[in-house]
Amino acid sequence: MPPSILQLIRVIQYISLTSLIYSLSSSAEDTTLVCSSTDATDCYPRIFQATKDFQDIREGQDIPPGLHVRLNIYDGKREARLNIPMEGENGEVQISDESPAQNSIITIPTPEKEAPIQETMPIKHEQKPPAYRPEGKVPIPNPTDAETFQSSLQSIKNNDQSLDQALDNLSDLSHDIYFGMEIIKDASALQNLVCMAFWHEAKNNSTSYKIMGRKAAIIIGSALHNNPGAMKELEPKKNIVMYPSCVAQSETTNDIKNEQFVVAFGRSLKQEQDPIILKTKIVTLSRLLKEPSIRGIFLKEEGMKLLLSIFTSDNDGFNIVRRKISELVMDNFLDEESGADITVWPKSRRSPKNRCMNKENNLEDGCWEHHIEKLSAISPKEKWLKEFLSALKDQRSKKKTKTEL
Repeated sequence: MPPSILQLIRVIQYISLTSLIYSLSSSAEDTTLVCSSTDATDCYPRIFQATKDFQDIREGQDIPPGLHVRLNIYDGKREARLNIPMEGENGEVQISDESPAQNSIITIPTPEKEAPIQETMPIKHEQKPPAYRPEGKVPIPNPTDAETFQSSLQSIKNNDQSLDQALDNLSDLSHDIYFGMEIIKDASALQNLVCMAFWHEAKNNSTSYKIMGRKAAIIIGSALHNNPGAMKELEPKKNIVMYPSCVAQSETTNDIKNEQFVVAFGRSLKQEQDPIILKTKIVTLSRLLKEPSIRGIFLKEEGMKLLLSIFTSDNDGFNIVRRKISELVMDNFLDEESGADITVWPKSRRSPKNRCMNKENNLEDGCWEHHIEKLSAISPKEKWLKEFLSALKDQRSKKKTKTEL
């Protein structure tokens, strides 16, 4: 006999068996009606009447055993039909006598409408969140850069023959947040970089020595630029920066000299005539002064007098240096929007013009306006000079008002 006829006979037998089970479970209660709790006119049999198609199981209906029951997960309603093989299903169907609650949940595809988005409850964590870090998550560098960095940092600390190449390597790597933090964190390396950048050795006035000093300044400045983690590491190193122990090399011996930063930098400036190198060092100094304790020592040691001496220099090409000095003063003392602490400088009133024309007094804090006005008269088109003068006058007037109050 062909398989198709056998299949048909099995289906007929199955329908007969299902009908028998259903008739045995029926009683006089089959005709009992129940009504919807929301609409009294909507009544239906209390015993679910199954067919070959899925139908919703209504409120209050009892489900006879042996039916195919499923749950529509999209609307939450239960559906049932006769447990017979349908097109697309396997021919073997097992009849379950388990209660409907024990039947499996089946997902019903609804292509004509999208499933509603279900809100998920946030997961509760027992652990406390990590402490806030202003530098954010610092990515770990690749192994090749890390190896180059470590060997270069060691050369800086040892002051060995590969020093020049090490400075080139760190000039590139110091822009990285991670490496910038590591440079400032290493006290020995930082001290040697400060000595190279700001401490001038009278017996070594070669061009290569000056270029190395500029590279050292670039490394420090780049390490601190937009790097809160490096700035945090700088605070405990304030004495290393402001009172470094630098090695004075001579033909016979290496002497260690402790010299105050402002004095050492001032002596170095007397030997330096290259405005590009000076500009780089002023930018680095500005970033160092962002650290409050270093800024405090700088002011105490009359660092502003040193800056004014550079500002008033009549060397050729120094206009770029003067502009960087004005930016340093603005960013650290006058412009609050740039992160300046406007409470620390200037402390005194403006000095009279005749006092500022006297060599003995012309570098005191009260003479800045006099020198700015003098330069502005020579270069009236320089807008930055006018902005610098305006900010300084405004800050002095605020200090004067507070004093009078």
